[in-house]
Amino acid sequence: MEVDGTEEREEVMDVLETGALFRYGHENIRKGMWKALEFEEGYLEQYRNFCINKIMDFRGFLIAWLGYCTCDTPVPAGFMS
Repeated sequence: MEVDGTEEREEVMDVLETGALFRYGHENIRKGMWKALEFEEGYLEQYRNFCINKIMDFRGFLIAWLGYCTCDTPVPAGFMS
């Protein structure tokens, strides 16, 4: 069971009051509200930040690993395959 807060209820009621329940079109009745688009943009920003953090973590790992390695250090088995 999900518990919705006041903010969630207000957002849903905004959409229901306009009558524009579709993602695209109906510009004349939506009163400038694009809730799905706002949600998608917010989600995309969070996902982008998550991916950037993961890439930076991996980059840090590679830099540390490469800094540890010297020409005499053997490459771990399976690393190049």
